[in-house]
Amino acid sequence: MPARRGFCPNYGNCPSRADTREIIEIPEGKDFLCPDCGTPLVPEEEALRRPRKRGKRKVFLLLLLFLLAATGVGLWLSLRREPQRAVAPPPEPPPTAEIPPRVLERTLFTVSGSRILGEKLVPDLVLAFLSEDLRLKGVAIRKGKDGRSVAVVGKSPNGSEELSVRLVLSSTSDGWKELAAGAAQVAMAFRKITPEEAALFGKGINITAPDSEHVIGVSGIAAIVSPASPVSKLSLGELRKLFGGEVRDARSLGFPQAKVVLSAPPDASGSWQLFSRRVMAGSPVSVDIARREGGAEISSRVAGDAQALGLVDFPHIGACKALALYEKGTHPLSPSFASLESEAYLLSTRLYLYTMGSGRNPDVDAFVQFVLSDRGQQQVQQTGFVGAATKTEAGAESLIQPAAEIPRDAPAGYRELVKEGNRVAFDVRFRTGSAELDNKALVDIRRLAKLMEGKNEKGEAVLLVGFTDNVGDRAYNLRLSVERAQSVGQALRVLGIPVAATAGEGDQMPVASNDTEEGREKNRRVELWIVRGKAPTPSPEP
Repeated sequence: MPARRGFCPNYGNCPSRADTREIIEIPEGKDFLCPDCGTPLVPEEEALRRPRKRGKRKVFLLLLLFLLAATGVGLWLSLRREPQRAVAPPPEPPPTAEIPPRVLERTLFTVSGSRILGEKLVPDLVLAFLSEDLRLKGVAIRKGKDGRSVAVVGKSPNGSEELSVRLVLSSTSDGWKELAAGAAQVAMAFRKITPEEAALFGKGINITAPDSEHVIGVSGIAAIVSPASPVSKLSLGELRKLFGGEVRDARSLGFPQAKVVLSAPPDASGSWQLFSRRVMAGSPVSVDIARREGGAEISSRVAGDAQALGLVDFPHIGACKALALYEKGTHPLSPSFASLESEAYLLSTRLYLYTMGSGRNPDVDAFVQFVLSDRGQQQVQQTGFVGAATKTEAGAESLIQPAAEIPRDAPAGYRELVKEGNRVAFDVRFRTGSAELDNKALVDIRRLAKLMEGKNEKGEAVLLVGFTDNVGDRAYNLRLSVERAQSVGQALRVLGIPVAATAGEGDQMPVASNDTEEGREKNRRVELWIVRGKAPTPSPEP
């Protein structure tokens, strides 16, 4: 009988038969078992019919082995990895500091010009204006490192703005140039602008109009000597020769020794320009003059040297002696508040602020109004210049000079008019060849109105005496002097000031030489006297 054929399925346990896939033949009639392990054999024909099942099982086994291997590798790696540390939560950010609001900086306007005015007077006026008028907080004056710039700074009431006024200290003439060029909105001047200098502004700007030219006070140039010097007065001619180097032996003028030590401000300063024009009048200047920047330095050097002679502005006279000055036809007069107030002192000068007219910059307009107010004029006086404050009773009464000296050469008619009167400290002056009041006169008559409050009830009124320069014939000047007195009288009556009488003396009694424009300007004036018992009865109102 034919033998039966098959395979042993006992893989892994029957290496000789199953693992070798050996075909086993079993004779017919014997058990169909593996002769080595006794496992039932799989018939050959059946094994050949199931090849796909064996392939699938093999793939399954391979996948299972791969998964087991991957799991083992992952477990091994996890066991080797260091345990993760607990991560602390990030710290909370610190509370944000409150950022203060940004403060805006703004310059209200720029002032340029005279160093004499810019060193103290104008900065103090600006400080008072910002503090009192604009009510800024923490107002302070900051001086620049360059020595020629100053800023007055303060914060607005709500703290949102830092407002400032900038000052440039140079010279009077430089101030006008800066104003004309638009680099400044206000010019400080130690003297009046000349027609040639006014041409800088062109024909469209009248820089001497009342809303452009503002007189803020009066000062003067003082010729000073040591208190130990025997010299007490000099004529303008003698002063010119001294500063021109023409005096070889100063003992002829009263100095102890032959040589005089001269000190003066710089050439470009307003004070020297004023002195040069009024005294030197084009004459050569000595090369031996020591030029010093500040009046305080000049004063301190002159005070200790009996041979010294210096020029300073009025507030810087200090411990020195100011000489009485005179010229032909005038009496010696030293600088004082009274002689400067009346502008009778030969080297007196008005202090000016110049602007490009009103309406261009409201802050500039407000500043000028403050300076001309009684509070501003008090500040002018506190700085050492002659102001026009009359708010207090003492300030108003100081305008009266009860013991005013009447010149010995005064006309008899003049003496009769004023013999029982008290002189008002200031004179009213006019533009050339007219009865039109100049800018300072417009301010002064308002001061007089304050002075005269209640005077009418006491039977007091104002006597007006007009004068002219010597340009023109005597008859014309006499008529013009009366017209000028009447012009002032009309302005006083508008303000309710009682006028006793008006008179004119023509070109008599000059207070300065008529040989110069500055002298002629001083002589064109109206004196004011307070007289008693001559007050007119007020006319009834219509």
